[in-house]
Amino acid sequence: MRKYFFILKQILIICLVLITVFRYGKMFFEPNGVDFEDYRNTANSIFNGYDPYNLDEFKNYFPDKEFPPLNPPTMSPFFIPLMLFPKDVQFLIYSLINIGIAIFTIYFVTRLFKIKRFFPIASLLFLNVIPTRTLFVHGQIGIIVTCCLILAIYSSHFFFRSIMLGLAMALKISIVVPFFFLYFLLRMTKESIIASFFFLISLVFPLLFDIDLIKLYENYIANIQFARSIDGWTSYISKTILLTEISFFKLNLINYLLKGSIFIVAVLAIIKSKKMSPALFVFLGCSSLAIAYHRVYDLVVIIPFLILWVFEKRYIALAAILFMMLPYTWVLAFTSKIGGLIGENSWIYLTNYDISGYVTLFPIESCFNFLLLLYAGYYTFSENQSIKMQKNTLV
Repeated sequence: MRKYFFILKQILIICLVLITVFRYGKMFFEPNGVDFEDYRNTANSIFNGYDPYNLDEFKNYFPDKEFPPLNPPTMSPFFIPLMLFPKDVQFLIYSLINIGIAIFTIYFVTRLFKIKRFFPIASLLFLNVIPTRTLFVHGQIGIIVTCCLILAIYSSHFFFRSIMLGLAMALKISIVVPFFFLYFLLRMTKESIIASFFFLISLVFPLLFDIDLIKLYENYIANIQFARSIDGWTSYISKTILLTEISFFKLNLINYLLKGSIFIVAVLAIIKSKKMSPALFVFLGCSSLAIAYHRVYDLVVIIPFLILWVFEKRYIALAAILFMMLPYTWVLAFTSKIGGLIGENSWIYLTNYDISGYVTLFPIESCFNFLLLLYAGYYTFSENQSIKMQKNTLV
């Protein structure tokens, strides 16, 4: 029996390798990187001493852009080094770095939780789920944030933990906030202070290039508010897809009640916890994605622990991973049929994806994240988790 299981495992790995090579080869030969372009433009603008959030200044350098970038200036220190390379290869280098960090993250988690023998399959699963694939297509930052958060919690080195938390805050603070408060409650006060110091450095970094800091952040906040005011741009009102935020109910009171309830339960979970379990990590990650504006690629932050649960034979986690490995066009077709059954005059906003011809999409990403939140919440509050962890000697 073991012989057949071994053969089946090898066939599975070979199939996943071929699928991975095909998918990522296609990404490299047909690059998109729309979000990476915004990161690069912001970093390039600050490096050259002008405000990327001032539309007049921005259009002088990027006349084809209708809006200034919406990513925060705290990210710019980490993208300026890419300016040393030719523009044509910057996205390729960035993508290769992301792949390396993704593989390292899975190696760290599988090693830490004593399932290192599953590292090859776990890596391939991680690279093939929809959030990771979407992240690479858009050139998003989520894999680096995921790695930083996991190292910030499970690294054995005090100063390294602090730097990783500060880096995660600078890159995507909207995800990191609950983890930062957990640091305080776990009495990791020194790490929190050092991480805040590194975050502060990223906040004032544009001063090195003679940029008016107050005006810079005023323009940034004004751009965010303006983007939200354009008929709910980047929201369900404007039929935006890929959102995990709970904002798809037409009656806003329901959205606010759900977000408020999630916030209260997340605070209770943080207060209750004496350590960071995988269930709490997933629960806090899903809570952030449900409360604040995020898209499906930000689900990547919880995927390593969902994969961990797969090898612990938690079948709901397995079903979630298998669902996320489907071609996204299949998911769109399925959600379009659900949306068609519900109809445009329902109590929720339906989205569209005109490029592929889908116009009545059910908000599957938000619902999927909410179901994962409930699943992780159940384990966070009800399970006496006996986590088999190896002493971390790697980082």
